[in-house]
Amino acid sequence: MIGVARLKPTERPTTAELAPIVEDAWQRIGLGAILVAHILQAGEQRGIDDFRADVLTTNDAMLHPARPSHGRHAAERAAA
Repeated sequence: MIGVARLKPTERPTTAELAPIVEDAWQRIGLGAILVAHILQAGEQRGIDDFRADVLTTNDAMLHPARPSHGRHAAERAAA
């Protein structure tokens, strides 16, 4: 498995905790941004409008999401 993003329900029905993870060798090419975009969309379709995540202060990729062009590079690498 290269990566996964999960939503964990909270006590509030419209709030969920977000937990994406990407294999080290596949990081920094936009896969995390793709996973987060998809899981946010899935959550919104289920009525979730408040997403939370614990993020390390040293995790720049999560604190400052990748530029949209990185998604293209992730798709190219996955196809290779």
